[in-house]
Amino acid sequence: MARNAGKGTQEAPSEKKTDRPVWSRKMWTGSANCEVAVFSKIVNEGKDDEFTAYNVSAKRTFKTDEGYQSVQGFRSEDIPVLIQLLTQAQSFITDEMNGRE
Repeated sequence: MARNAGKGTQEAPSEKKTDRPVWSRKMWTGSANCEVAVFSKIVNEGKDDEFTAYNVSAKRTFKTDEGYQSVQGFRSEDIPVLIQLLTQAQSFITDEMNGRE
């Protein structure tokens, strides 16, 4: 079973696009950490049809002899953790779109 491998972050969506996620979570899969992050961006800024768009990324980080390496490919044991993290990301996005904290 996966365990929480680090503290996640949760911040209010930025008014401008940044390189920092507005939400992220990381979990251990038994052989690596899987992390899902949500980024926000204001679309049509200053116009009547302005809205916040959310993008989600996922990565797998593991240790090698040379140090840590991150990839966007996943193993079969990562899938249950990814599903859990992606579900949490979707909940965060839904809450933000509905104006909840």
